[in-house]
Amino acid sequence: MTTIKLTGGSAATTKGDALLLGMHGGYPGTKGAITLTPGASAVDKAAFKGKLRATLTSLGATGKEAEVIKFPSLGATAAPLVAVASAGRMTGPEQLRRAIGAGIRALAGS
Repeated sequence: MTTIKLTGGSAATTKGDALLLGMHGGYPGTKGAITLTPGASAVDKAAFKGKLRATLTSLGATGKEAEVIKFPSLGATAAPLVAVASAGRMTGPEQLRRAIGAGIRALAGS
């Protein structure tokens, strides 16, 4: 059975089976197809040395709504698996809810 736990502190150092982060589709005037959410940006700086966007792009991320990219953390985070879910270009509560749902469904059984 899947258990979800919300905690405080750094997501990069929080132990768990997986770490779920967020991204958005590319906005006009931004370079690249995706933009990291503030929480994902913090993990990017703390654990991935600023290379998370490049990693996601190399794995084919487009930022399309409900897209989920999963990859092993290779020790960069306390969780062995990282999933990044996209809210598309919108940042409203409904798009965020859908992205989180897509991420959780993609992690089921992981």
